[in-house]
Amino acid sequence: MPDLYGASADRSNPLPPTLHRRLVTGQQGQLRADGRCIFIGDVHGCVCELRALLAEVVQLLRELGAFCVRGNNDDEALAAHAAWRRGEAVADKFDFVGDLQDEDTAFLARLPFSISLPEYSVVVVHAGLVPATPLWRQPLQAITTMRVLLRDAGGGWLPWEGKKTPTPLGARPWAQCWPGPPHVIFGHDSKRSLQRESCATGLDTACASGGALTAAVLPPLDVLRQSEAFRRKVDAREPVTLDDLGGVLVSVPSAQPYSPP
Repeated sequence: MPDLYGASADRSNPLPPTLHRRLVTGQQGQLRADGRCIFIGDVHGCVCELRALLAEVVQLLRELGAFCVRGNNDDEALAAHAAWRRGEAVADKFDFVGDLQDEDTAFLARLPFSISLPEYSVVVVHAGLVPATPLWRQPLQAITTMRVLLRDAGGGWLPWEGKKTPTPLGARPWAQCWPGPPHVIFGHDSKRSLQRESCATGLDTACASGGALTAAVLPPLDVLRQSEAFRRKVDAREPVTLDDLGGVLVSVPSAQPYSPP
């Protein structure tokens, strides 16, 4: 088995019961063929005041029945909550964890690292995917923290966090290297803001630091399946673009900056 967490992930958290979730039509509580799919970029608690409402964001997602993927901040918040329960000091940015209810932490602990929507030929992750690597072999460190890729000596790809550590010469944004299929919808990389690559769409438009909150809206499958071009590409396992998916991007400006860029 590969080292799924990788060197920079917090190993103190147990893995969720489902690492990689699939959503399909025809199963209760999953997708509806007559309903749109709305993918929202990094919320970071920007319902109102960031720190005061982070716990409420988790509660709201539970009440909505929203599907979410786990990212680096979720992982760190779970570790901080466990430390807080043990009576240990936690970083100021995680001082909200004491307000989380048991149902909230259970919700976060169950979050998968990816959600696949095979009928759309879409997969959702927080940060990114390494090309030429099956989903089940993807390092979880890459899924939750990667921003760029490096070539290794053998011509393969190495994931790189690309923010906390200097980015080496020759590194490329991973989404520019992703060949598809599937089309990847992701967040995490607020510095690059909206990313529209052929086979990947990045939705983190820096809401927390005063930018905007962005969503990609896909039409119902019942509508999309009327497109012969879309059906042909999916059946042939060819890459699909956001335009092929009939995707529309919608943004609302942040009410105010809550954290530095």
